[in-house]
Amino acid sequence: APGNGTLVSAVHLAVGRMPVVAGKPEVAIFSEARRRFTIETALYVGDRLDTDILGATRAGMRSAIVLTGIDGPKQLLAAGEGQRPDMILGDLRELFLPYPATTVAKNGTVTVGTATVRLAPDDTTVVIVEPGVGNDLLRAGCQLIWRSGRAIFAFSVPEAVYSPG
Repeated sequence: APGNGTLVSAVHLAVGRMPVVAGKPEVAIFSEARRRFTIETALYVGDRLDTDILGATRAGMRSAIVLTGIDGPKQLLAAGEGQRPDMILGDLRELFLPYPATTVAKNGTVTVGTATVRLAPDDTTVVIVEPGVGNDLLRAGCQLIWRSGRAIFAFSVPEAVYSPG
C-alpha cells in the first residue's frame, strides 16, 4: 500500500521481488477489475481527479467525476492532462441521463448542452454567452480552458462558471 514503505520493504526482502502497487492511480487495480468482470470497455466513476480520474486515464478507461465528493468545480477547471474526466456529473443519478454534446465553433466558442462560453478579445477573460442549465456551464468552461493549452491562472473566470446555482 502506498505510504507503507517500511512494511513493503520488509516483504520485498522476504519474498525476493518488488510488489505490484494496486492502489489508485496505479493501473494494476483498473486492469484487475477489467479482468475479473471480463469487460472490454468501462466508465470509471469517481470523486477525485488525482486518483480516480488519473487512474482511469492511465488504464485507458473513460471516466466521470461526481461533484458530491472530494474535488469540485474549481479543481475541475484547473485539472491538468490526465486528470480531465470525460463526463462531469452532479451526482450518480445523472448516469441515467443523456450526456450533453460538446461543440466548438471556428472562433473557439464552446457549447456544451445548453451553455456557451468564449474568450473575450483579451484572450484571458471567459465570457458567458449563454449560462444554460445544470452543470452545462461548468462543462463548457472546462472544455474552453482545457482546449486552450494554458493553465487556469492565465484566465479570469466568472464565479458563475464554478459556483452552481
